Amino acid sequence: MTGVAPLGDLTVSLDQDGIVYHDGDQPERGMLRLPMAVPNWDTVDGHLIVLLDPDRPVAGPDFTVEETHNVVAVGPHCEHLWTVDGNPDPDTQTRHEEIVATDDRLVTRGEGGRYAEIDPATGAILDRWPNDVFVVNGVRYDLDGKVQKILEFCNKTLVDADQNFLYCFDNDGQQLWRLELVQEKSWQFRPDIDDNLVYLDYKPDQGRHATFIVDVETGEILEQEFGPEPLGEDLRDAN
Repeated sequence: MTGVAPLGDLTVSLDQDGIVYHDGDQPERGMLRLPMAVPNWDTVDGHLIVLLDPDRPVAGPDFTVEETHNVVAVGPHCEHLWTVDGNPDPDTQTRHEEIVATDDRLVTRGEGGRYAEIDPATGAILDRWPNDVFVVNGVRYDLDGKVQKILEFCNKTLVDADQNFLYCFDNDGQQLWRLELVQEKSWQFRPDIDDNLVYLDYKPDQGRHATFIVDVETGEILEQEFGPEPLGEDLRDAN
């Protein structure tokens, strides 16, 4: 996965061969050859957080990592800051498979759906939990379903549990609301940061489509828009 990542006042780029480098106008800033190709990356606290693919090793890397420790951080001068000190499940040889980064929090999803929270400053594993649990600020919540997606905006964290429930948590670890969804639909979630709203959409299915506009602070459905055909189900009935 290629891309350009702003890190403070500097910018670094990644190429598909696992090389991190500064843009052409900053060649003196250096280059770092990662040990594996990069399927995913994000930025947290001014660090470039990189997920590595153990199945795609890179020749001549500047450092090496274990296959199950496949998350690293890179600084603004293309320096290797840390390698994660563990995997999502210490009892197995599972790898990290996805980065779920928020403004100041780094969470990964591993093989088997287990989650790990990583200290973005050091790479230390802070906590681990299964995929039917979510942890915010040390508070653990048992969910009505397995985590499908995590979305962070407006200092809130939205968690999709099996497309059946949408949870909202604040940064202090409080559950603000839980919205029961119409089941057996393909839900999509679109944040509106400017208006502090989230749009809940049915993915079009045989001509049917609907959008629900939800207040992120309260979970209240402010508006409901139907498509060309009646759905026969109202999200409010499921609340």
